[in-house]
Amino acid sequence: MKRAKGIGARACKLPTGMASQAQGIMTTHAEVCVTATPIPLAGATESPVLLPRARTSRCAMPRTLWLLWLPCAAFALVNGGTTWARDYVLDMQNRHASDQGPGTPKLPLKTIAKAADLARADTHTAASGASADVQAAINAAQDGDTVVIPAGTYTWTTQVKVSTPKAITIRGAGIDQTIIIDNVNKSGGREATVLMPINLALGKRFRLTGMTFRGMAQDTQVYNKGTVTVAGNAQDFRLDHLKFDKPGTSAIRYHGALYGVVDHCVFDLSNGKQGNVIWHENWGGHEYGDGSFAEPLALGTEKAIYLEDNTFIGSGVAGAGVVDSMGGGRFVFRHNSVTDDNLATHGTESTGRFRGVRSYEIYDNVFTTSHFLFCGIYLRGGTGVIFNNTFRGTGGQSGYKIGILTANYRSDRAYMPWGMATGTNPWDGNQDSSGYPCLDQVGWGTCDLLSRDPNPPASWPHQSSEPLYVWNNNWTPVPNNPGGVVGSQNLVIRENRDYFNNTPKPGYTPYTYPHPLVTGGIR
Repeated sequence: MKRAKGIGARACKLPTGMASQAQGIMTTHAEVCVTATPIPLAGATESPVLLPRARTSRCAMPRTLWLLWLPCAAFALVNGGTTWARDYVLDMQNRHASDQGPGTPKLPLKTIAKAADLARADTHTAASGASADVQAAINAAQDGDTVVIPAGTYTWTTQVKVSTPKAITIRGAGIDQTIIIDNVNKSGGREATVLMPINLALGKRFRLTGMTFRGMAQDTQVYNKGTVTVAGNAQDFRLDHLKFDKPGTSAIRYHGALYGVVDHCVFDLSNGKQGNVIWHENWGGHEYGDGSFAEPLALGTEKAIYLEDNTFIGSGVAGAGVVDSMGGGRFVFRHNSVTDDNLATHGTESTGRFRGVRSYEIYDNVFTTSHFLFCGIYLRGGTGVIFNNTFRGTGGQSGYKIGILTANYRSDRAYMPWGMATGTNPWDGNQDSSGYPCLDQVGWGTCDLLSRDPNPPASWPHQSSEPLYVWNNNWTPVPNNPGGVVGSQNLVIRENRDYFNNTPKPGYTPYTYPHPLVTGGIR
């Protein structure tokens, strides 16, 4: 059997049409291991193709493993200068396969050529954690590379940004090992006030991991532009093992049409700032969140921003919240610990032309407070599922008066351009004098696509009833404060019509946990 010159290699047969892609891997000098045993394959080419063999000194796999094309094969792509490995799954026959996907079992890669591209990875270690050095390392990085910020405490007075979308990892030495103090001026509410704005794009897998962001400069005018912002249409970003230590403004803001996961982060919001502000204003290529409402619900799928296995510490005063969402936002909040804080959303009202939240899946979380808070989850629009959560105090008069509270702000006052729900407002269904069903109220969802006009013609957009389902939540009453698991602040939202308590949603199955970007991601 022939061997490639200068490279430990072994021949294996490939299905017709794959030889040229495999040969491309050789020319990139990528090191590729495969977790499969070579076997004869029907339809293989007669001429064996020589492929590089991964050196075991850089790949923690037995020497007997060789690169092999199978209908579904798992690769570990390793760069000689890095210390981590990343498993990818390649499956041409999977209808969900795409080179824009994360390369997980459910969303595999489609071509060996893409796997080869991912294998070409360099590490750029910043000369220091100073903002100029980190920016220089990011600027030098190309797709597949890793930027390393060394351990230490660094104060940034100018922002560090990823202006052009790149498929890179930015990695610190770990929480409270790499500490970035945010002293970027927050006055004026411009993008320049954001410590780290990150632009993302489809097919450019991005990860930010292993560092602490500590607030110093304060957003005293409440522009709330964010400490870290991610924006674009990527479907595979991951923010993990980060700590936001009393940020001077909200911790993370999301814009565009993003899917991804935020996991194993710590949000110390005891200074009263917001945790995560989720917008999907450009969903489907549209504006104002209209596209999110024009598309059907996608509960139980990857089409959302996932927040899982995070720790949130609040101030004991409701208002800011661990999550806020509007502009057609779709999010999943699961397996989190929340202390002295709550979760809230916006409806189609106070954000002007932008629509309210579209959907939420909130489950397997624990909300605990040593204070008295009016609710644990506050919903001003949208729909979804809420189950298996715990709402509790720590004794005495502490706790959540009600676990889940719904509201419809337009029942109480007018908001431009939508006006007030009066029973005659053309934006609403007007089946009764309350205006029911009101535009985008809790329990209603998919509708006609509105015009892009900032002041579109007022007309009921034929919205569909999509009730909220609530079940199996554990709420501990607060002494002398009558409440309940779920209720409504406005009569226009009714139980057994707009929401159902103690009733699982028919046909609903939660998405894979942990998220595939966690289990299949860089470890």
